This record gives sequence, C-alpha cells and structure tokens, in this order.
Amino acid sequence: MRHSEDMASGSEDDTDIFNILEEIEMKEYKNVFKENMKSSPGPSKDMESQSLSLSSELEDPQLLPGTSRMFDAVCTDEGSDAEFENAGTPVIFFKKSTQTRLTSTPKPEKNGNKPFLSEDLDGDMQMQEAICASLEMMQQKWTMNTLKSEEEENVKQLIVVHRRHVLNSALRALDRASFKLEEPFKVEFPGELGADYGGPKREFLSCLMKELANAVLEGEPYNKTFIHSVPLLDKEMFFKAGRMIVWSILHGGPGFPFLNSTLYQLLIEPKDVVYSTDDVIDLDVKNKIQKLQTADEEELNLLSDWMVEQGVYGVVPPYTEQKRDCMARQLLKSHVYLRIHAEIAQFRKGLNTLEFYTIMKSNSEEVRGLFLHMLSNSMVTMQKIKEIIHINYSEDGSNDKRKEEDTMYAFELFLQDCSEDTSEINLNMLLAFWTGAETIPPLGFHRKLEIKFVEDPALLPVAHTCDLLLEISRGETPEEFHRKMELAITCGGEFHLA
Repeated sequence: MRHSEDMASGSEDDTDIFNILEEIEMKEYKNVFKENMKSSPGPSKDMESQSLSLSSELEDPQLLPGTSRMFDAVCTDEGSDAEFENAGTPVIFFKKSTQTRLTSTPKPEKNGNKPFLSEDLDGDMQMQEAICASLEMMQQKWTMNTLKSEEEENVKQLIVVHRRHVLNSALRALDRASFKLEEPFKVEFPGELGADYGGPKREFLSCLMKELANAVLEGEPYNKTFIHSVPLLDKEMFFKAGRMIVWSILHGGPGFPFLNSTLYQLLIEPKDVVYSTDDVIDLDVKNKIQKLQTADEEELNLLSDWMVEQGVYGVVPPYTEQKRDCMARQLLKSHVYLRIHAEIAQFRKGLNTLEFYTIMKSNSEEVRGLFLHMLSNSMVTMQKIKEIIHINYSEDGSNDKRKEEDTMYAFELFLQDCSEDTSEINLNMLLAFWTGAETIPPLGFHRKLEIKFVEDPALLPVAHTCDLLLEISRGETPEEFHRKMELAITCGGEFHLA
C-alpha cells in the first residue's frame, strides 16, 4: 500500500488518481467509499462516523452545485477487492463562495443587523436606505461599541442632563476628559425616576438638536443659515456643533434638519453654489440687492459706499445691466457665503469627527435628508407612523379582539386628527410621548413601535419610551380615546411620568 509520504512528494501516479476520481460519478464514489470504510481497520469509530456523515451529505442535491472536493489521502491496495482503501482521514467538502467583490458601499440588507427602517408611498424607503448606506462605514467601525452594545452592564458613560439647560449639559459632557463620542452612553435627568434603556437618550438628543439650532443658526424655521458671531467662533461653538450632530446620528438621535439648501451646498462644495436673494436673512440687505436691478445712477451712487463696505468696489458708471448683475452676484456671495466662511469651516471640521464629513461629501445627495427638513424624517406623517407599528392583538374571534379593533379604529381617527391639525396634539408630540424622540431617527428605531392592550377602562394611555411600547385600553370610543390621549400627552410632563 502506498503511504501518505509518497503522496506528499507529488508523484505522477497521485495526479492520475486524482484525475480518475474527478471522473467518477458522485453516487458510485459514495457507495465505494462506504464499503471501504466498513472493511478498513485504520480509522477510529469517531473518524469513521465523521467520514460517513460527510459522505452521506452527498445525497443532498443542494450540496452538489458549487462544491469542490479535497481528499487528504487516496490509496490503492492490489490485495483488496475494492479499488480504494480509506487512509483514516475524513473527506471534506468546501462550498464555493458566491460572494462578489464590492466596488462601492453596499446597501444594507432589509433583514440584516440593521435598525428598523420605515417605508412610505413617496419613496422614503429608498431615501433611508441611501442614508443607511452612506453611514455604512461608520456603522461597521462602531457597531460593537455604539449601535449594539446597549446592555446596561456594558454602558459606563453617563451624561447628566439639566432639563432647562440641555445644550450646556451636553457641552459640559463633551469637555470631560473621560468623554468618548463613539462609546454608548446613558442619560440621567436629576430628580427623575427611571433608568435609561433608550427613551431618555432619544429625548435628550432630540432636545439637544433643537437647542443647538437656536444657538448657532438664524432665519426661518427649517430654512436657516449660520449666525455670524466672533464670540461663538472664539469658543469653537461651530466645531462643537458639528461634533454633537455626529454624536446624535451615531447613537440613534435625529439629524440636524434645519439648514437651507444653499448652506448645505456651501458645506459640500462652495464653487457650485448659485446664490439667490432668498438666501439673504437681513431684509435691509435683501432690499438693497434687489434695488440694484432697477435703481438709476443717482441711487446707485448713494449705495456705492455701502457696497464698498460689503467688499464690492471698482464698478464705475455707466451701470449697464451686465455690471448690475455682476454687483448683485458679488453682494450675494459676500453676504451668503463669505460673511460666514469661518463658521462653515469650523463646522466642517466638527462634522469630520470620526470621518463623518468625508462620508457626507462623497454621498452628498443621500445624506441631504439629515440636514434638510423637506427630505428628512422630521416630517412625520400618519402613514409613516402606521408602518412602524406592531399591534399585539388577542386571539382571532375572541371578545378581547373585537374590543381591541374598536380601540384601533379610535386610534387611527386620532392619528388623522393629529395630522390634520384638528387636535391640540400633533404627530411629533405623539411620537415624543411614545418614544422620547419627536422624529424618526435617521437610521430608524431599533425595532417597531408596539401597542399593547389593557383591560382597565379608567386607565390613561401609558408610554414606555425605552421599550417603544404604548399601553391603551380595550373597547374605547373615538371621543373617549381622543380625550384620554390628549390628557396623557399634555399632562404627562417629564420622562418618568410618561
């Protein structure tokens, strides 16, 4: 019998044997192999069991396509009835990889280890998938410490938050030597009962983004630009603002959907921006720029000193249409961009914490929804809420199930009232009561919102923000349900009372 040492030498006989084996039908080889295993004295029972188990898998037709065979040793024995004799080593089958090399950032699997994402009829699912793909690099880098390590025993970083001074509380936390932005954290509101299993953190990040917008932005709601402030620049407030936005996005909080589209373009690539008087916050400046188009030479001469102060000079009469357009473009650039150039640069630096700005710039269209209100989840709709809800119904045909259907009818009417402004409560307030967050986070909630029914008709709706759970009574009429929900949300107060 030929020994394994001879095989290792790579003889031509061995090569012939392998070629022969490749031509043998799989079924025939299986029978021969089993027969030899019975007569072979070499292998142990454990090894024999392993080999037979592996050989028996050949019967599975799903194993055959895309598989390859590797034999540790193949021997022949002229004195044996069988052509092959087992050498005491198992046969190992390797399934060929079907994975292809990715040349771009992969989109997340819908059923993979990704946070739950909402869908709606207007294509928000595609937008959220694009956002999730844009943040894929960060998710891969911080998944273990940021997005998954939420068990209480693993979270050591504590953020103590004063409800009336949320921004200052966050700034103090960021300045602590022990603070690490990429690590998970819990929030504590002093004097309030309850532990943070997600709800207080979402509430904190939502409040933080709103206070931050009021501190560094000016303009119409959800159409803002940076305040030009030397004191804030000296405090590096715009740098810190960028860091806090990255912090919020990474830990399941909202984005910063307050910017106007021009400011977002300036953050990405200033040279591609087309300026408009709509981007001018100062009404006096806006009126003067608009006046350039129709003013006579005497009026333009009166504006010349002001234009020099704005950095526009060297234009002499006659004021042709081309010169007027040139002056208007320069004034717009001066006021919209150059006036806040330092703020933009500092903000970019803060956004590049943990390389977020690098991802943002290379995926600018997908990430727009984090910064522009019209494309963001801050626009909560009835349809969006319905699609991220799981309802814990009782058994079909039961009396409880019929009562629960009555309550859900009342619930949907309440959603409709909230979306049509016929209630004191809007959908953002409902979401905040239920989850601690006024908007759906950029990466979605970690699971669906849940509705659980209770029997006590006197009980007000109760929200467990950490569990994303809403408890409501069975058998409610629309009028009674509406009254109870308004009372619970408006009087729920702070986190521990909700």
